[in-house]
Amino acid sequence: MLGFRDIIGWLNVASVSAASLLAGSTPAFGQDPHLCTVINYMAVACASSHWVSVEKDKPFIADRVAKSSDQVFHENDLVARDAAGRIYEENHSLPLESYGYRSFHDANTILAFGTVSILDCFGGKSIYLVPGSHTADIAVSCANVQPFQQSGRPYSYVLSLFLGAKTSPDISVEDLGTKTIEGFQAHGIKTTWLGTEKDGEWNAKPIRALEQWLSDDLGATLLLVNSDFRKATEFRSFLTNIRRIEPEGSLFEVPSGYKINPAR
Repeated sequence: MLGFRDIIGWLNVASVSAASLLAGSTPAFGQDPHLCTVINYMAVACASSHWVSVEKDKPFIADRVAKSSDQVFHENDLVARDAAGRIYEENHSLPLESYGYRSFHDANTILAFGTVSILDCFGGKSIYLVPGSHTADIAVSCANVQPFQQSGRPYSYVLSLFLGAKTSPDISVEDLGTKTIEGFQAHGIKTTWLGTEKDGEWNAKPIRALEQWLSDDLGATLLLVNSDFRKATEFRSFLTNIRRIEPEGSLFEVPSGYKINPAR
């Protein structure tokens, strides 16, 4: 069974590990076949964006809060998407006792902790920032790599895949319908896992539940709740302070003073 740290790792793998895989070139050499990525890793990263959809003309900025009910984990991240479809996501995985500050962001400021993933699917470019070391990995798809194509499906389409999938007897999927979250209509589903004989007294009882709420209007996941009934803990991640404005363009570029790592 996945705990909240496992959930965080799974949800951030697209924006973090995919960006690391893509590291390998600088924008100035994007057309050089020896320095650009000839394998279409960008398509994998763009298709794996679990928090924000890759689509144009839906700019926004929001704070993503992730925390556990036992107060072991707390994270505040800035998330943004511009009209060109570029996605900016911070990842600050810090224990609560290390989180004794207020997040502050402006066009030229990134917190000194954590990492930043910038994904430009339509431009074929990935930037992975490590503010602590002031370093950046940049990757650009080669000219012969097929460009990213926006899906015509709504963001919540993935929920229909869960609802229509065949599951084992110890897993149930419930359609929660729609509700308004932070001023946006969202569609939700709830997946519940039942214990088996190996779980002893929890056999045939709910041991875990995962609730997800996706908004087609915003093109983002508004709320995720992962409950562990055996440990009586809950992990919750949600978007708040959502502003439908165009982010500063500098947010999607390497900050001045950063060292760009050499091609790998």
